[in-house]
This record gives sequence, structure tokens and C-alpha cells, in this order.
Amino acid sequence: MEAQVLNNKSIFVIGAWPNTKEKTKFLINKIKFLKEKNFPVCLVTHYPVTEEVQGLVDYYIYEKENILSDGWRLTFWRMHNGVKQDRNSNVDYHGVACLMNIRNAIDLLLIKERYHTIHYVESDLEYDFDKYMKLYEENNSDDKVAFFVHYQDNMYRTDLFSCDIEWYNLVIPRCQSWEEFKQVAPHTNYILEYWFGTIVNNKTKPENIVFIKDFKVDNKWTQAHYVDWDVDDRPSLDFADAPEVFHTSKNRHDSFKTVLEDLYKNKKINPLIVEVGVTRNPGNLSDGDSTSIWAWYISKYGGSYHGCDINKDNLLKCTEVLKKYITGSDKSTSVALTQKDGIEFLRNIKYNNIDLLYLDTIDWVKDSYDSGIYHLKLLLEAIDKVSIGGYIMFDDTFDVDTFEGKGELAIPYLLGSNRFTCIHRGYQFIFRRDC
Repeated sequence: MEAQVLNNKSIFVIGAWPNTKEKTKFLINKIKFLKEKNFPVCLVTHYPVTEEVQGLVDYYIYEKENILSDGWRLTFWRMHNGVKQDRNSNVDYHGVACLMNIRNAIDLLLIKERYHTIHYVESDLEYDFDKYMKLYEENNSDDKVAFFVHYQDNMYRTDLFSCDIEWYNLVIPRCQSWEEFKQVAPHTNYILEYWFGTIVNNKTKPENIVFIKDFKVDNKWTQAHYVDWDVDDRPSLDFADAPEVFHTSKNRHDSFKTVLEDLYKNKKINPLIVEVGVTRNPGNLSDGDSTSIWAWYISKYGGSYHGCDINKDNLLKCTEVLKKYITGSDKSTSVALTQKDGIEFLRNIKYNNIDLLYLDTIDWVKDSYDSGIYHLKLLLEAIDKVSIGGYIMFDDTFDVDTFEGKGELAIPYLLGSNRFTCIHRGYQFIFRRDC
């Protein structure tokens, strides 16, 4: 089929979350493929893309807010050795974010008044484009407002469909939050395909919808990689026996808890913790005693630790802390200490998979930028050695608005980066690497 037949009033809308190089490459290939077919393309994301990618499309819409479910996740099942197994997805459900992507495109294209139809596709969907477009062309007519692919239980896929722009605007509710999504849901099944399909069926006559089976377009997309089928033999995360500093530090309790909960949830196999500026006063709660917390965590839940300090006495005291928690019967994988300047240490380490980088070295002094400059240099040496989904953490921020403290230069640097998200602001700042 020649794409020009449809192009005058049709546009492809691609929804994407290109947070890895592989996903970005897949997205670029999809855009180029559609452009070779002479289709205009509108890209909508909750994740920023490069100027190179933006330059490939006709319209690009980026919304930083990415609404996720509030404590609700998809459940997947499989038959394994004759036994049905259920597992929850590893990621929060983002059906609202998908809806917001589509809605953003609809609102823009309505204003443009150039297009009648959108063909919506998620960037990670694999399907036979020619089959899909041929079926669409064969079934398209003035009385048809939407073209859907079968999901399951006669519901509609929301990662691949075509529809009249005006129809979508009138039929599909606006949802700007998970609460709004639940309020307009026709039932307690919050899976987007059921939510979407039921609303469509309630507001549109069946004869105005084209509905085809997914095998007719060779759909190959799956979310199974969001599920852990292997049994997690770690004990449940429990802070009851965590070091005293974890429980008594008013400034650090919430941030330590946040980063360890995320580490436990997202880094299950041997997370690597690297600390620059180790515990120098074990038991001194005002000093943070962070090494005790890292040692306790990897001894109980698994992982590796590498600490660095330029001061030999600090390392000797740190050794005492490690011996308190690391024993022959714990779950830790490896423990190491290095006496070296922190910048040189981070420059020369061979790791490129740091899961938690804790920077807490030269003390901050008001009206002096020595500490701030040093911590920025530490960050720049290690920023590409932190794994995707890994964390960078700064101690001793004395003003969360001006960032006065050790991270006074490094924190605004990361806040201005599209590669990182700040997940905790306070006496300690925590950033997660997204790409």
C-alpha cells in the first residue's frame, strides 16, 4: 500500500520511554521507518530525548510529570511444571502516563487542524506494519471512528490503534492523576486496556468500530521482562536490627531508609556500594556512621562494599565497623578499603556498575567552596560509572534551598541533568540515574 493514500489527514503518534541506549536506538529506527513511508510523526514522552531524536519528527511533546499507580501493579501468571504461578510486576503501573501521552498529542493536533486520524503506537511494539495498514485501509470508511487490535477478553490494545482525533477527544476522559483514573474507571480492573475498552464500548456503537485479532498483525510485544519468576530467597527488608544511627538520626533516617528500600527493590543481585569518606567516629551518631549501615545491609541482604579514605586512621576505625557486621556466614560478596585521594580513586576504579555511590568527604566550611568543588570533581569522575537505576547520595546539606553543604555544586549540576532524578531532598540528597 502506498502511504500517500492516507498521509493527507493521517499522522503517526509514537509514545516512548527511551531511558536506555537500546530503547533509543529502537525508537530512532521506528521513526525513520515511518518517515520513509512518508508519514508525519508526533513523538510524545515522559522521558527526555536528545535534539537528534527531536529533529527526526514533525512534533515532539515532553511532559516531565510521569503519573504512576499508587500501590497498584500488574499481576502476571504462567504455567510452570503444571503449576500456575503468579507474580507482580517489578514496576509501578503507568497507564495514566500512557493516557497523558496520547491526550497531549490529541490536544496539539486538534489545535493544528491538519489531521483527521492518528495511528498510535508504542515505541517498543513489534508488529507487521504493512499488514496493519492494509487492514486499516480495507476497513476504513466514513462511518468508522476507530480501528482496534484485540487485547484479551475482547478488550482493545492501547499500544496500537487508529482513530478519529475528534472522536477520541469526545470519548476518552482526561486523567491527570491516578485518583482521577480510578474515579472514572468502569470497574475495579484498572488495567488500561479494560478501562479504555469498556469506556469505548459504553460510548460508541459497535458498527462504528473495526476490531481485528492481534495475530493478524503479528504482534510480538510482551511485558514479561517486568516480572521476576525466580524465587527471591532474601529475607524481607526489616530495619529492626539496623545500626543505632539509622533509628536515631533525625537528619538522616528518612534518606537512609529511602535509598535502602529502593536498593532492595531494584538491585537484587549483589549491589555494589562505593563510599568516599568512610566512618571515622564509630558510634558517633551526629557524624552519620554511614559505613555501619552499608555493612549491615550487605551482610543481611547481599552485596559488595568498597570504601575509600585518604586518612589511614579513618580506615583503621572503619575496619572495626566492618568486622562488627561482616562475618563468614553473612550474605556479603566482597569488602574492600583503599587509602587514596577520592578523586584519584574514582578515576582509576574499574567498576562501571556502581549501584550506590555515597560521597561524604571534605568537611564543608561556610564562605569556602573547597568542599563543594571537591565533591563536584568526585561526581564528574564517577558519574558514568554509576549503573542505570543506581544512586548517588550526598551527606551534609545544611540548606535544601541554597544547597549549602558538601554538594553545593554537585547537587545543582545533577538537578539540571536529564539523566538523573532527585528522589530525596533534605540533609542528604539522593539522585537516581535514569539513563
